[in-house]
Amino acid sequence: MFRLMRRTMRRPVTTGVESLIGKDAEVTSRSSSHGGTPYMVRIEGELWSARSRDSLQHGETVVIVAVKGNYLTVKRKDTGSVKTKTD
Repeated sequence: MFRLMRRTMRRPVTTGVESLIGKDAEVTSRSSSHGGTPYMVRIEGELWSARSRDSLQHGETVVIVAVKGNYLTVKRKDTGSVKTKTD
């Protein structure tokens, strides 16, 4: 029984807003009003208000790094491209 409990406790969070961290989202719009939420992102079919230090464009893929209240903090997703040196 103890082994089963330990294994269950080591599983990642699968419910609640904590489960959003690390997932990809798509930028759907940018607010034009000053003082409003800068971005709206779609994740798993839901729209969320988001903030980012990066300047993002419509349709761009971002990664969720934090959740604070009803706002997500996102950053631009790395494309994974590695520069190679050619001789």
